[in-house]
Amino acid sequence: KPAGIHEVSETTALAAQIAHIHNMMKTLMTTPVLPAAEAEPVKAVIDSAEVACVYYGGGHLFADCPGNPVSVNYVANYSKNNNP
Repeated sequence: KPAGIHEVSETTALAAQIAHIHNMMKTLMTTPVLPAAEAEPVKAVIDSAEVACVYYGGGHLFADCPGNPVSVNYVANYSKNNNP
């Protein structure tokens, strides 16, 4: 066999992957939370002129758009008692 190549069983490879995932989860769960002073402020949309529907371009949110295909399909399905 060539130099630098090791034979690894499927069980050993799986155990190594699980250990790696465990370390990733441990790092994710133990990462300190930023203090409130370092957190970035969130910009609140106050003026409706800043809001534009991506579907029709009106001064409303896409979720509130009467022509929103998701809303239209949901309402149409509701009238059929949610039967597809």
